[in-house]
Amino acid sequence: ELGKTLCNSHLITERELKVQCEANILGIIERAEEDFVSFSAYSPHTWCSAVSLCTVNCCISDRPEQVHISVTGKPTEMTITWIQSKASKEALVSYYATKEGAEKTKTELDVSVDTYEEGGWLGFIYSCTLGDLIPSVQYNYTVGTEFGELQEPYTFTACPKIEASSGVRFIAYGDMGDISHSREVMGRVNEHIKNENVNLVLHLGDIAYAGGDQSIWDSWMRNISPIAATIPYMAIEGNHERDYQFAAYNHRFRNPGNESGSYTTKYYSFDYGNIHFLGFTFEDFLDLDNNPEFGAQREWIIADLKEANENRHKTPWVIAFAHRPLYCSDEDYEMRT
Repeated sequence: ELGKTLCNSHLITERELKVQCEANILGIIERAEEDFVSFSAYSPHTWCSAVSLCTVNCCISDRPEQVHISVTGKPTEMTITWIQSKASKEALVSYYATKEGAEKTKTELDVSVDTYEEGGWLGFIYSCTLGDLIPSVQYNYTVGTEFGELQEPYTFTACPKIEASSGVRFIAYGDMGDISHSREVMGRVNEHIKNENVNLVLHLGDIAYAGGDQSIWDSWMRNISPIAATIPYMAIEGNHERDYQFAAYNHRFRNPGNESGSYTTKYYSFDYGNIHFLGFTFEDFLDLDNNPEFGAQREWIIADLKEANENRHKTPWVIAFAHRPLYCSDEDYEMRT
């Protein structure tokens, strides 16, 4: 009976709800203790969402939504990701160069379909990588399935050639969330992108501040889509992505981990114009006394920076980005997150 009233859950029986409830509540308690926050910091909506008991705004559209693009490190490629309510094996991507005389080609590409169930989320994440793009050329694109397509195409500009003469303008920020002030920031960022020829955005962790509530992730990604669907939106995890072992972050973002040899969304690198960008996570560095070598990430960073240094003739700039500060003179926990 309980399962019939759940808007956003795959859980059916009372026993399943009880098991999931215990696991999720233990996870929230553990996080609260680690982050030194009171339980009052979690709203009733968040608690309910964590155990999949709320009737929440879970109604993802049949049409594509939450569209965003990301780079692979190759100027001839761009990855497009979007969400729809239903799974399909007939996803279609159509794109063409907008420059005069360019042929409009409607192309069916290999599209991967992904999902996750943590937090009771229901939806399907589609992604594909466009190839054979001409560097610095503008493209229109649309995506969809037999259940619905974009009503209007989005536009992006392909990455510039990887060479020292390629200038890059980017915006970097962190700690955004999905509240009125953050939407004001989104509006200002959008104005900068339109007026100042910004190439890409770096989001330095603490992305949606969802606290386990998957509807907040959906809302945030809808609000950021006018930006993220038109220029690459590259994110790195922070401590506020830790719910359900970073499930939402790991599934919703297509970072170039495979392309850069890390084989993970947690840390990765890419070249863009005359810059080599390296994103890494501090969330694996929390127990330095017992992990002095920092594990696989440390070894990957060393190898990646060595290769980047050898390519300074093409990418003279090397920029590393992460969520937490590298150095902090204050012992207060909040100052370090």
